[in-house]
Amino acid sequence: TSTISGGLTRTVAGGETVTIDGGVKRKVTGGETDAIDGGLKRTVTGSISHSATSKIDIHATGPGTYTSDASLKLAVAGSAVEIKPDSITISAAGSTIKLDASGISLNGAKISLNG
Repeated sequence: TSTISGGLTRTVAGGETVTIDGGVKRKVTGGETDAIDGGLKRTVTGSISHSATSKIDIHATGPGTYTSDASLKLAVAGSAVEIKPDSITISAAGSTIKLDASGISLNGAKISLNG
């Protein structure tokens, strides 16, 4: 156990490897900023979950890609866009548009084409 009062600065000239045989818990009460000059790659053998009480922003100055072997879903309240290997479904307020091998399916209380 280490307790440091007043802050800590660490400079590593060269690389650093840390191996932890067990879990890691961190609590940051003043915000956190990582500045990475180079790439970042994380490999996780389980699932990843992010949550925020305010907002989450993701920005890239170049193209961005999300990939999955199973499906991707973007959901806001009761609306969603779901992409699966064999279909794309858009749903909102009880209406749906589905694109798959059989064609395009529209389901809603009222369907208007060209107005």
